[in-house]
Amino acid sequence: MHWIFWGSIVAFLVVINLVDFLTGRKYNFSEQEESLNQNIAKAGAQREVGRFDHHNMP
Repeated sequence: MHWIFWGSIVAFLVVINLVDFLTGRKYNFSEQEESLNQNIAKAGAQREVGRFDHHNMP
């Protein structure tokens, strides 16, 4: 009965490694793409900084 438990764990690990190999390890969760809202917020902040610098030029 234990062989069912250990066999399922081994099969699960084999499938995980197979999927990782077939996808070429292209997914890296530590470097996620920025969302559209993050890009819009960053662009807005840069515009505001530029606007502030432009109005306070001597």
